[in-house]
Amino acid sequence: MSQPLQSRIALIFGAGAAESGPGNGAAIAIRMASQGAVVFAADRDLEAARRTQRLAREQGGPL
Repeated sequence: MSQPLQSRIALIFGAGAAESGPGNGAAIAIRMASQGAVVFAADRDLEAARRTQRLAREQGGPL
């Protein structure tokens, strides 16, 4: 798998995944993590941010 964002750092606000599925922020966080970026995901809903973290790890990303 290509890692075009290897050694890059991303800070994404609004990265929490809703129970109904990931929104734009979560999708960006997951995609960037899967491409090798170290992602810091921020959201006002801690459980939503943790859902994004689980989804990213399932995709093989370091979130």
